[in-house]
Amino acid sequence: AASAAAPMGWGAGAGGGSMAAAAARAVQRRSMGAKARRKVDVVLREEIATLGYEGEELRVRPGYARNHLIPKGLAVYATEANRAAFRVELAPEEAAARGRAREVARVRALVEGSEVTVKRAAQESGALYGSVTAEDVAEAWREAGTRLPFGADGVRLPDGATRLKDVGTYQVSLQVGPDEWVGATLVVDKEA
Repeated sequence: AASAAAPMGWGAGAGGGSMAAAAARAVQRRSMGAKARRKVDVVLREEIATLGYEGEELRVRPGYARNHLIPKGLAVYATEANRAAFRVELAPEEAAARGRAREVARVRALVEGSEVTVKRAAQESGALYGSVTAEDVAEAWREAGTRLPFGADGVRLPDGATRLKDVGTYQVSLQVGPDEWVGATLVVDKEA
């Protein structure tokens, strides 16, 4: 009669009303909490904006590693063998990155603060009969002996212009690295 009056979830009808059963359930809840807090070590194989950089070792939840990172090839478990293989795999990439940095420094030294002249047919007032575009600027530097690594895409004309239509001296920005721009001078002169 007592168990019939007890609310649902209490008493013999819902898994037993003994103290031993309640203690067993409490132990089970505590052990589930410890399981939920467990993490595994992984090494990222590529950069993930919300997690970290390539080669970084992280602690993540086991399900996230097992169901998302590992199957998609974004990470590997951080075992000694995987760590060693990843270091060997990363070494050539680091050397290539250092080589790219040296190339950026070399181009920066050649281009920064330099000046190049482009000659075009122009009216007496100084207005050009055509225009000077980013492609023309990149070609002028190439003719001067410096190949710009990003070509015409790496040339910013003054004030966001797409073309220059007058004779004059302009300050242009040239891209020498992925996120690195330097200033240079462009002289647009009248053909003789």
